[in-house]
Amino acid sequence: MKKNFETNSRFFEEIKGPFLATIGGILVGGIIMVLAGYDPVIGYKALIDGAFGGKNYANLVGTLVRSAPIIGLAIAASIAFKAGFFNIGIEGQMVLGAVTSTLVAIYSPFPLMITAVLSVISAILVSGAYALFSAWMDVRYKIPIFISTLLLNYPANYFTNYLVNNPFRDRTTGMVQTEKIPEGLQIPKIIPSTQFHAGMLLIPVLVLIVFFVFRYTLNGYKIRTCGFNKEFLKYGGIGTKKLEYRVMFVSGALAGLIGLLEVFGTRYRYIPGMLTTPLYAWTAVTTAILANSNPIGVFFAGLLLAAIQNGGFGMERSSDVPRELSRVIQAIIIMIVCAATGLKSGRSKLWKED
Repeated sequence: MKKNFETNSRFFEEIKGPFLATIGGILVGGIIMVLAGYDPVIGYKALIDGAFGGKNYANLVGTLVRSAPIIGLAIAASIAFKAGFFNIGIEGQMVLGAVTSTLVAIYSPFPLMITAVLSVISAILVSGAYALFSAWMDVRYKIPIFISTLLLNYPANYFTNYLVNNPFRDRTTGMVQTEKIPEGLQIPKIIPSTQFHAGMLLIPVLVLIVFFVFRYTLNGYKIRTCGFNKEFLKYGGIGTKKLEYRVMFVSGALAGLIGLLEVFGTRYRYIPGMLTTPLYAWTAVTTAILANSNPIGVFFAGLLLAAIQNGGFGMERSSDVPRELSRVIQAIIIMIVCAATGLKSGRSKLWKED
């Protein structure tokens, strides 16, 4: 019982900061509205309606659709973040996995069932290997993962754009896009006339699996310990290099799978910018930071940020408040979390020195 109480206490301690930061961001956002001459009550009412209202709850469906890739990518980032490896390259890993699986689905000569398996495997291997390359550079040449993954986003985007613009472009249309994947590989829609597809149901399952791994498995213990103190893990006889390779591969592979779900569940073809223009990956990094890489916290933080972003459009339509204010609120929330984390770290160092 004592162990369960301590586990629950740690969990609530992890989500307490983001919750208070959210309240603080909303309050500061309201103050900004007042200073800019807007009514915060009207502004926030329009934001809430834009995120959850609409005819037949259309805006709620839109928020859920937007939150799915954000949460999925945030989980991918959290796996690396939790171990202390700052994988900022999930955007590049996502687009490589998405375009590879799309091309396999279109040009595979095998039956649909085998093609489906090959598409998933190709997304896992390509995106995972791309993340693994950054881990290798860190181990071999001491190039920080934060730097290498960030920079590798660009060649991944340029390369996928080249593939779709040139050798694999659908010449039957005037658009820059691939051909459609076979109908049998298209993930069916759950709600007609929307982008809410069956693949989105995998996101909560993924959250629960990662939560279980973090809390109750030996690998989860290694990941958490590596994030807290890598030297302690080495002292215990556990090789951190192999752990780094495994963690980065899994993180990248999950990013690629999320890209696959978006292509196979929404547009049914790869279109340059479809995964990068909405800023799914960067919002996901923000989500992981906001939730302290806690999987359950990631789920709710992803919903929150998707609601703020989606509600921002409704706020601009229904009131005079510009939607850019929703981004300001999001930025304030993150700054409060980062400031609180920095202060906590600083107090910890002072305590150790004393």
